[in-house]
Amino acid sequence: MRRPFPDSNPLRFKLSTKMFLITFGLVESIILLLGFSYYRYSANTLQHAQTEYAKQMVQKSDQYLQLTLAHIRSFFLSVANDNRLRTGTESEIRHWLNDNLIYFMPNASNIHVIADESTIISTDAGGWKLAESSYLMQQLALVIHPGELYWIGPYFSPVSGYTFSVVMTAADGQGEPRQLMVDLNLQSLYTALIPNGSSQQQGSLLLLDAKNRPIFANPPYANYSVFSKSFRLNDIPESLFASNWKQYELMDDSRQLFLTRSRTNFVGWQVVWIMDLQTLLSPLRKLLDYTGLLIGLSLVLSLGIAMLISVLVSRPIRRIAATMVEVSDGNLDVSIPIKRTDELGLLARHFNLMIGRLRGLIDDLRRTEEERNKADFIALQAQIKPHFLFNTLNTISMVARQGALDKVDELISALTDQLQYSLDSSPAPATLREELRSLESYVELMGARYGDAFSIETDIDPAVLERLLPKFTLQPIVENAIFHGLVPSGRQGTLFIGAADQGEQWELMVEDDGIGMSEARLQLLLDSLGGTRQAERIGMLNVHRRLRLMFGEHYACRIDSSPGNGTRLIMTLPAVRKAGTIPIQEDGR
Repeated sequence: MRRPFPDSNPLRFKLSTKMFLITFGLVESIILLLGFSYYRYSANTLQHAQTEYAKQMVQKSDQYLQLTLAHIRSFFLSVANDNRLRTGTESEIRHWLNDNLIYFMPNASNIHVIADESTIISTDAGGWKLAESSYLMQQLALVIHPGELYWIGPYFSPVSGYTFSVVMTAADGQGEPRQLMVDLNLQSLYTALIPNGSSQQQGSLLLLDAKNRPIFANPPYANYSVFSKSFRLNDIPESLFASNWKQYELMDDSRQLFLTRSRTNFVGWQVVWIMDLQTLLSPLRKLLDYTGLLIGLSLVLSLGIAMLISVLVSRPIRRIAATMVEVSDGNLDVSIPIKRTDELGLLARHFNLMIGRLRGLIDDLRRTEEERNKADFIALQAQIKPHFLFNTLNTISMVARQGALDKVDELISALTDQLQYSLDSSPAPATLREELRSLESYVELMGARYGDAFSIETDIDPAVLERLLPKFTLQPIVENAIFHGLVPSGRQGTLFIGAADQGEQWELMVEDDGIGMSEARLQLLLDSLGGTRQAERIGMLNVHRRLRLMFGEHYACRIDSSPGNGTRLIMTLPAVRKAGTIPIQEDGR
């Protein structure tokens, strides 16, 4: 009888043990490999994306700088040849600077006209202090060639503070030299050089002049010294910028900097973006600190294989619960990604269907709100009535028969600008600057039509020019002032438009010295704006409703008027800028 074949390979590992070891090795290897690969890929991707962004941003910033400097040059060439600068009195030139020129120079702090140290005309009441700056006076003495631009600074001006000045010499009516000088607002220019969204990118912008001296910058790579009243580079030698490079890496024991620059503008200013690569990659380096934790987690994950059956049931339930929590917090852009044929799958499908229907209802409400806003806008556009076009064209025809072809060209251009702005179907808000530009065309047409019936004066705080308000806010109000206040008075009146910054709010005022309104008529207008009576002035009611719709309770309106004393309308609006958001109220107010 044969003996049983001996078990030469006894069972050393159970199947569960083998599965555990295999699963542990696979999970451990995959986690470590994915972690290291993710770190390398993320680091390279992030660094490449940031450096490419820095190159594009510097190019865009330099292009904006070129446009700004070209605008300054064009401004000087046009103003230097203006007869008001040559023949105007000090009072006329000062009025011209404050009410006209400073408005067209958004990056300017002040504008000065200097005949000598004792005759300084300025947009600042303290312009006479310019003579206290010995540096400025020395530089002005070097401005000897008429029609040529001179760039002075950067330096500390007793009038405009830390600034950079542009000077041109022009002769007055008697042949005596006059120097036109503009002080640049370097803080405003520096802020404008940084494109929207770049504040969330790693790095800092540095603006240098042609001699590699810092014009403006933010810490940590440059600081402003209150003692020397100038910017100084921190741990970056000025000699670094003497060589001709576009991208440069500066490395030492404590840092690794990436610099990219552009200097294609005609004055040789340099726009430099500096990134600290170590700071950029520091969040990713923290992943390496979790390597030991990942090893421990891999052990836990291997043990968790035994709980697979329970997980197959508990995980979908937790996913459904988490999704419900998100929905209860207001996030309707979620769904339960469960594809099962059991009861849990049925629950998930019906839940997703319910969320989809709810999103559809909200979209319908949003479209209804947008259509109502667009309808209000279209209703306002309808105020461009045929008789306005007829009277305007008739006025242009009369001017043409008189042979004033230049005036005809101006009126046609004004009408074209007005129609282009009016027929734009976009209901998007506009800036106060855009509203004022459109209003100039309208007032020019009305002035040509009514002759000397009225004149216009403005006092606009530059800080509010980029504030947002609904399109066609000013024109209906100005139209009411002209037709119901100034023209019926039978005398030459004044239309005043002012705007002032109040911090979190700003005020917009339209005032005329026309015939005014009686107390009863004023009350009727106020009641129509409040919705208690039918409106007589549809344009004003339309503006009022759209302002309420856009700003809600943050908007307020006050109207003062009396017979023979004219009418004043003051609107208080929240300080919403172009890059901000519009606080639309849920109740539609």
